[in-house]
Amino acid sequence: MKKILIEHAGRYPQWEPADLYKLIYQAAMGPGHALTDEGPARDILLREIAKLGSGPDEPLIESISPDGRVVRVHLRPFTRRGLAQELLLQAFIVTGRTFRTSQEKLFEYAGQAAAAAREDKIFIEQERLSTFFSQIRESQFPSVRHSDEYRRLYRPAYRVVTAGLLPAEIVNSA
Repeated sequence: MKKILIEHAGRYPQWEPADLYKLIYQAAMGPGHALTDEGPARDILLREIAKLGSGPDEPLIESISPDGRVVRVHLRPFTRRGLAQELLLQAFIVTGRTFRTSQEKLFEYAGQAAAAAREDKIFIEQERLSTFFSQIRESQFPSVRHSDEYRRLYRPAYRVVTAGLLPAEIVNSA
């Protein structure tokens, strides 16, 4: 996990503790608050794609868990490649319905994040991260939104899915 955190810090140097937590949360808990009702999930995906605009250079598929099981599929490269939205939608919905969450992994990843902060490898001060994690613990580890600064700078647009649910058409385009 530490390697993934360091890679993200390099790609998103202005990230905040909430953004780091969102990454480890998604790696351990899956899409979390994901819609599993196909109609609303489709509408939100289509609206988001219609408003994408420009953004940073992103890979199509980005592994966010050490075992490679959980990935983010970035919508900008997805739409540039002309891939079928329905394929991504189905993988996202099935992930939301079937993902086995692991609070144990969440704690493990948080520990690795704290170690990376102590080593000055992730551009977030150890004290800020520790304070944020304490607040999250008090709130019983909810899912969170990206920070305002992260959204402004990096314009995140992706879907979190179980890698094994991605059809070959998407995987082979990466």
